Amino acid sequence: MKRYGHVLPRALLNLAGAALFALLATTATAAPTPRTSPAAAQSAHDARGQSALSRFLPSTVADADGVQVAIKEYKYDAQTLTVPVGTTVTWTNEDPDMHTVTATDRAFSSTGLDYDEKYSYTFTAPGTYAYYCALHPFMTGQIVVQP
Repeated sequence: MKRYGHVLPRALLNLAGAALFALLATTATAAPTPRTSPAAAQSAHDARGQSALSRFLPSTVADADGVQVAIKEYKYDAQTLTVPVGTTVTWTNEDPDMHTVTATDRAFSSTGLDYDEKYSYTFTAPGTYAYYCALHPFMTGQIVVQP
């Protein structure tokens, strides 16, 4: 009888060991989910005809339609921007990860912006508009609109 008492625990240990081995084998062979680094995204961006130096140039560019703000490296390049009433500000996501442009008072809010997507808002009243990324709340900025 004592002899049979050891058979069952050994059988359970063998079964548990086989299950653990199968789990480890499956996990070890599973391909990791590819994730694009900011540097790789920048290289891909450069391959589409953009200068590698563009990341070092000012990102707030006034044009006929308003002001451009780049979102890159998990920050808004123009963290504080002063514009006159009636200015349209356009944010462009240059990160491989999705970001938003969301006013803290909810005056405006973008949907999630993928790489190279844009969001524009026209400021029609003077004031200070604080904003952040709803997906990465440490990303903040503000627009000061003057009369």
